[in-house]
Amino acid sequence: MGFWSSIGKAVGDVAGVKAIQSGSDVMINRHTKFQALGVNSRLRAHADLLLEKYFKTVEGPPINEYEAALLKLGIYFANAESAGQSHMQALIADSMGQIRDAGEGKIRASISLEVMGQTGS
Repeated sequence: MGFWSSIGKAVGDVAGVKAIQSGSDVMINRHTKFQALGVNSRLRAHADLLLEKYFKTVEGPPINEYEAALLKLGIYFANAESAGQSHMQALIADSMGQIRDAGEGKIRASISLEVMGQTGS
């Protein structure tokens, strides 16, 4: 792989990650009652960082916005659980179901099961 091919791949990866990160926020805001943009900026940045790592390490086709939204909601759920915010947990759990319904088969079973195993939702 040449120098310019390497640069093109790196730029493509960064653009893909940013598209997935913002696209997942759009999916959450569009299909659920949970407003992702209202989440603490540090927590959103942490979720975006974890999504970036997941995006770069996932085997097979890249994750889509629905999968990223489900993963982000799982991160937000874990945060609400550790903070003891039961009302927020219920809202996020409901939102995870709404994302699964909106995704209509676009979410890989492995990702759905991973989130379900970590959150119980």
